Amino acid sequence: MNDFVNEMSGLTGKSIEDLTVEFSDFMEIVNRQYGGRLEGEELTLRSEKLFKQKCRAEIKSDEASGSVPITMYVMGISDTQDKIQWQRNKVIDIYKLNPNKAIMEGRINEYRITDNGIMKRSFDRAEQKVVETMVESVSPNAEVSDDNISVAPVDTQKTGFGGKENKTLGQELPLHKYSCYVYGFAEIDGSDDIRWTKFMLRGNNALNHGLKVNKIYSFKVLNMTNKDSEEYNFIDTPKELSYNECEWDLFDLENILSQNFIKNRIVELGNIETYLKNVEQLKESRKFSDWNASILVEADVTSIYPGKDGKSDRLYVDDDSLRWDNNDGVQSNVNVWVSRNNIIDFGEYSRILMTCFPSRGRPPQDSPDGTKGKVQLNAYGIYAFLKYKTMYEPKE
Repeated sequence: MNDFVNEMSGLTGKSIEDLTVEFSDFMEIVNRQYGGRLEGEELTLRSEKLFKQKCRAEIKSDEASGSVPITMYVMGISDTQDKIQWQRNKVIDIYKLNPNKAIMEGRINEYRITDNGIMKRSFDRAEQKVVETMVESVSPNAEVSDDNISVAPVDTQKTGFGGKENKTLGQELPLHKYSCYVYGFAEIDGSDDIRWTKFMLRGNNALNHGLKVNKIYSFKVLNMTNKDSEEYNFIDTPKELSYNECEWDLFDLENILSQNFIKNRIVELGNIETYLKNVEQLKESRKFSDWNASILVEADVTSIYPGKDGKSDRLYVDDDSLRWDNNDGVQSNVNVWVSRNNIIDFGEYSRILMTCFPSRGRPPQDSPDGTKGKVQLNAYGIYAFLKYKTMYEPKE
């Protein structure tokens, strides 16, 4: 199987680790589809043949869906997150409270090392009962729970994104599901149409992209842009991320920022509280649609606090739109957490443009229930205006 996984890694661009998990799950599906009639080498060979066909179909489908070359000025890059971790932890917490109940509800598969081998306990959806089977190895989706016991949470969501059928219902959740977002201005090559852009990286591409803020790159992407949208929405192709740093003739960032198409993304620092309240209300009413978005905020740097022990750099920023606001709840010196993809190469009193999104810090201790924390910004990228850029002087 190792030789096959290595071969498929070269053909698809996926990592060996991801493919090992994916193929292991696929073999279980094949075994179930054939009612357990295939065993050993026969099952492996049949699974390899069908898996290769599946991968080829996926690649052809991706190519047909709009793989396009783009040029992009990168304004910001979010920190990489494991989107599946919260879901896995929630299921494992349920298992710890009542293991048998969690298995009976089809929430989790249990792998128990016994004197006779590895026993898998899982819920058979077709038979509607818990089954115990001996397996060759612990699933790569499982994590150690106790001595001789590992558990793998199962996908129990009946519908996926947009209310569509969830095709992974009943399958084990992957061990990780990494993603991050790249923001900036992009143009599909040859289109002469520059737009604000959100570009999603997945899996190993999110972990090992090597991209830097305030650089220009050429990419090949899958175009997921809604036909009615005035902004681009891209995702990476299934292959390993490939790009080149390049030149973009006639691109002038500060000129672009004055054009009408970007006005809806620019928010004054003094209006961030109002903007965030609107976002919170839309989320509460389930009407929020601008997920994983970013806005552009100008401000002056008042303080810089370099991150230590792996923590993010932090800034305090201020602006006249805050100073002269009459609202009692508005603060000066807004706290900014800086993505690890940035390098602080500007000093205090610099005028900067942040590609960011607002959130709230923790409310003060002993504050009444319902008290909201102060507004803070999560900066995915920072551009220092050259005319107002000062030299960075680290504090001792």
